[in-house]
Amino acid sequence: MKDDQDYDLELIDPEEDLRDARKVNRFYDRMRKRISAWAAGQGGEKGQNIAETILLAPDFFMLLTRLMLDNRVPLRSKATVVGGLAYYLLPLDFLPELLLGPIGYGDDLVLAVLIINSLLNTEPEVVLSHWSGKEDLLYKIRKVTNYAEEYLHKSVYGKIKGFFDKLK
Repeated sequence: MKDDQDYDLELIDPEEDLRDARKVNRFYDRMRKRISAWAAGQGGEKGQNIAETILLAPDFFMLLTRLMLDNRVPLRSKATVVGGLAYYLLPLDFLPELLLGPIGYGDDLVLAVLIINSLLNTEPEVVLSHWSGKEDLLYKIRKVTNYAEEYLHKSVYGKIKGFFDKLK
């Protein structure tokens, strides 16, 4: 009888994994391009702060994707991560991108931060090993949390937190 590790390796299809990776990268690139174009048109200090925060949405999407694929993340936590990724991809959410443009990624970003923050409490080394952002992850989490508290309506922030609680 083979051990579980050998069995798992037989199930991997490298071509399918490569196609999936390309899809994720295309989504990431499209999201970053769209948000960057929008951010360039934001004026004033407040507009630039919001734009810089929203530009974190693709980075947190990639972090969630990497965590979903990491075998060190417990299955229960992966279910929460998958819920967060699905929220990014679904067209209808609390702040729909279809209606609001890139600012609509604000709720996706806040949900991602809630998920990542909870994982930092249980799997800090795993989470930090996948962060490829330019600055400290905890700093970025604080930045998004401050954004949510300052710019999101309390009812929207509350709904996102409620959705997160259901995912856990």
